[in-house]
Amino acid sequence: MAAATGLLCCTALLSTACSRSPLPPPGSRTGPATPAAAGTPPDKQAGPALQPKAVGDKGPDASAAIFEPDTPLAIHIKLDDAARSSLERHRRRFTRATVTLLGQTLHEVGIRLKGHRTMQDLDEKPSFILSFDRFSPGRRLHGMRRLVVNAMDDDDTMLRETLGYEVFRRAGVPASRTRYATVKLDGDTEGLYLVVEPIDSVFLARHFDDPSGNLYEGEYGCDMYEQDIWGFDLDAGSDTSRADLKALVGHAATGVERLFQGPKAALNKEHVLAFLAVSAIVGDFDGYRHSHNYSLYHEPRSDKWTLIPWGIDRVFFKQLDIFDSGGLLAKLCFDDRACRLAYVQAVRKALDHFEAADLPAMATAIAARIDPIRLEDAQQRNAANRVARKRKELFNFLNSRADRVEKQLICLSGDKEIDADGDGHGCMDCAPEDPDIHPAAEEVCDEVDNDCTGLPDDATACACPSEEIEGATFHFCDLEMSWWDAAKYCESMGLHLARLDSKSQNRAVYDASQEVRGARWWIGMNDYQREGHMVWHDGSDVDFTRWKRKEPNDGYCGEDCAAFKKRGKGRWYDAHCGLRRPFICR
Repeated sequence: MAAATGLLCCTALLSTACSRSPLPPPGSRTGPATPAAAGTPPDKQAGPALQPKAVGDKGPDASAAIFEPDTPLAIHIKLDDAARSSLERHRRRFTRATVTLLGQTLHEVGIRLKGHRTMQDLDEKPSFILSFDRFSPGRRLHGMRRLVVNAMDDDDTMLRETLGYEVFRRAGVPASRTRYATVKLDGDTEGLYLVVEPIDSVFLARHFDDPSGNLYEGEYGCDMYEQDIWGFDLDAGSDTSRADLKALVGHAATGVERLFQGPKAALNKEHVLAFLAVSAIVGDFDGYRHSHNYSLYHEPRSDKWTLIPWGIDRVFFKQLDIFDSGGLLAKLCFDDRACRLAYVQAVRKALDHFEAADLPAMATAIAARIDPIRLEDAQQRNAANRVARKRKELFNFLNSRADRVEKQLICLSGDKEIDADGDGHGCMDCAPEDPDIHPAAEEVCDEVDNDCTGLPDDATACACPSEEIEGATFHFCDLEMSWWDAAKYCESMGLHLARLDSKSQNRAVYDASQEVRGARWWIGMNDYQREGHMVWHDGSDVDFTRWKRKEPNDGYCGEDCAAFKKRGKGRWYDAHCGLRRPFICR
């Protein structure tokens, strides 16, 4: 790493510095259908490296001026009528603004709205991306090309993201810096925001000896599968062939050895294991755990890959098991004894950083600083009870998390593996205090994960609840698996993922599934072998469909497998086949 990351002082307002067979069959997206498909949207396209143009630039650590001070950053944004109209009509398209911050008034600053589920209009409280070089090539503000300005709409505590990135950085994972800010838009006060350091070429130069490599951002569902290669956004780097990503995907297809082991391992093992460890400790259920909110960087000089966290405003909420991840790299590591031990050791180190940070004290200090600003907003004053409730949940997590994780590290004595219950399985054991539960045990259908696959009662002998509907028997398997693994599970019972024959049968099957659990359930419709050619898993002709409006849309990183909408009255939608869902066999 080129530079060490800074630590957030608790008195400062801001920070500085299960499947046994996880690989899918050959996919349909092994290259772009057209030249345009190989690239990215115009505002994400990587261009040639630009030499910084000084705008308050004071040297290699000039960005510290943005992220070091204790006081909130004041940002004033002015839009003319054309810019406002553009943002109202095309919220993700950059337009021009005048921005004042840090004593500088900059004209022709690129601005666009930010968010997916949390997208807000201009007359609400929108999040922004500010691009200083969008319309003035080479321009920097204290070394920065861009800033992300988050409204924190998905975090009533207004603390999670800042605290989460702090833990990642302390554990040695390249991660963003943050700073709170007040924003005025055309003179109107928008309230309290969080400025987040973007993952871009400037970020890479701070963290890596060689920042010239390719930086990829995973769209929802994108992982190290062949059919996902062209679904990643290329955010930096010039090799549009994606040869490096293809090589990584090829290594993942061969198993754990080429990824994690030896000097020629494809991954920066220390960084990746620390990333997975911190993700588990902070409960990042919306991150790489289901192939979302992360970036992937290939450093050419070392020929190593690193995972980088992003969008962590929902951490410190779910008390995840340390092995609860559907990410392919995580699953491959957890299924290998040597890699699993190295990961558990990484969790131990990350937990030490988590405890040393004293996050409850840090959160208390930050809240005391930002609450006077937050309460100036009438909308925030009206939400005081909700904020108090969410902060209570946050502090409960922070105060209890270390003890919960500690209980899962019983297979370690110092950094050495031990076999606490004497069953011979050490850290591969999911119940290290119970000798009757281990990877070689028989699954006995008692709602316990006897064989440590991560799923209770997943043996084929453990019958899924079944119901006969219009002449066919459907089995409702409340086991969260990828579509591919669900298909194999059905096949092991002599069945297939469910085919639906009529509107009435479809609705009855949907209703039965929701009685088992209100969730999105896999069915047998798919087009992963040939894009646009829908087939049933059992090979039957498609003579009935029940798609939700505007589905299938093949969105995000490619969506080739069908599932019931959770509250869709039996309507279907397409989703990435690697996501974990319960499933229905027929």
